[in-house]
Amino acid sequence: MGGEVGVDSTPGVGSRFWITARLGVAEDDSNLSSAPPVWDERLLKGRVLFVEDEPINREIGEDLLASTGLDVVVAENGLVAVNCYKQSNFDLVLMDVQMPILDGLGATRQIRVLPNGASVPIIALTANVFAADRQQCIDAGMSDFLPKPVDPDALYALLAKYLPATNTL
Repeated sequence: MGGEVGVDSTPGVGSRFWITARLGVAEDDSNLSSAPPVWDERLLKGRVLFVEDEPINREIGEDLLASTGLDVVVAENGLVAVNCYKQSNFDLVLMDVQMPILDGLGATRQIRVLPNGASVPIIALTANVFAADRQQCIDAGMSDFLPKPVDPDALYALLAKYLPATNTL
């Protein structure tokens, strides 16, 4: 990114840590999914494959998704996700982009060529939010994009965009 990281330290006195970074200008966010006012009374219906390599993110994400009424299957990397998808049908896939073994872009490409994978919504989850990053996700076959850290209301809005809902708790 063209920045610097440094530290100035004097024993017995203290330390000063600093960072400089050259960041790009964010694109217009007027077309981003807008969240509903709150999680409403509707529970979502469907089976979701949640793919995330970080254990803490996986646990939090699974709990958050389950709280919406969804049936959630978790995979820790793209290879496991592709194998899960080969064995079962899903209504939606939430796919981390940067993972070991097989990243989210590669896993998406593999899912898209499966008999039951051409039309499933695959949502990218990533902290890389520049326009070029979004384009890579779209080029790989992803349907939509949700930046990390994930805002629960934005997640719910995006899920509601692709999945049916019930009217009862």
